[in-house]
Amino acid sequence: MGELVFCKMRLEQSYQFKQLSIAEGFPASIQTIHAETNGLIWIGTKNGLSQFNGYTLKNYIHIPEDSTSLPGNEIYQIIEDSLHQIWVLTNEGTALYQKSRDAFQTIRDEQNKKLLATAACLSSKGLLFFSKNGIYRYDY
Repeated sequence: MGELVFCKMRLEQSYQFKQLSIAEGFPASIQTIHAETNGLIWIGTKNGLSQFNGYTLKNYIHIPEDSTSLPGNEIYQIIEDSLHQIWVLTNEGTALYQKSRDAFQTIRDEQNKKLLATAACLSSKGLLFFSKNGIYRYDY
């Protein structure tokens, strides 16, 4: 329990497995996982977000005095849009990952309140975010 297993296919049609465990820093309880098109793996838990590049694990959490940290620690969903941007839905708001800064931008609605979405999906023109208050559309 609390272990994640990744495999790579070799040309000989055999599989190579590497077990990754809590002792190596992997989260014990995974709520959601997303594989980016560039190969990075994002792991969402009740206690934050992790990014795995195949070798190392980087953790992100909400830091109250840091506006560029995650808005909350409980991760509901991680989604990548057609522009390859990573969106993270948390219990305290939705965030857009800014790769160049290795930081998060908290998304706000038309009343300048944090967008509290619990689910999202791709649409033909962008993203749809679903919340208790309605559906929000982000077009690009």
